[in-house]
Amino acid sequence: MRKILIAEDNVEISDMMKSYLEKAGHEVYQAFDGAQALKIADEIKPDLALLDIMMPKIDGFTVCETLRQTMTMPIIVVSAKVAEEDKVRMFDLGADDYITKPFSFKEMVMRVGAQLRRYYEFNAVPSGDRHYGKLMISSTRFEAKADGEPLNLTAKEFKILDYLTIHENQIMPK
Repeated sequence: MRKILIAEDNVEISDMMKSYLEKAGHEVYQAFDGAQALKIADEIKPDLALLDIMMPKIDGFTVCETLRQTMTMPIIVVSAKVAEEDKVRMFDLGADDYITKPFSFKEMVMRVGAQLRRYYEFNAVPSGDRHYGKLMISSTRFEAKADGEPLNLTAKEFKILDYLTIHENQIMPK
């Protein structure tokens, strides 16, 4: 069961999304503004986020950019904004997919499944903590420590470190 965060200010749409995703076997959390979305994401560490752009308090552009600073999970944008520049901006900020409203809830569930499958199968790592001398890496907790002290890494830095330690003694392409 994967944890899905829905950040959508329209309660009816959010509830429908939640219903379909729960029927597909996911654990769903709802946020109705950008600030709440960031708070919930920090607390639950979702496996995937569904993100509207036009939300109160903090817009989806800022939420996406902020999430990408510390998290690597797939982000699917669900928005009424159809302009190419909005879509391009979201992809530049780290979105993995973009669904325009109105949309099919069944298609949304399938896109969520595809993103989760690609991300978690491609990024499959050994479970548990891995130790390399004084370095400890936990892929499941997105945590790295040196001499027992947490390393302050961005999501991208952690992903690179994690990848290199999983593929130790292998030649890496540029």
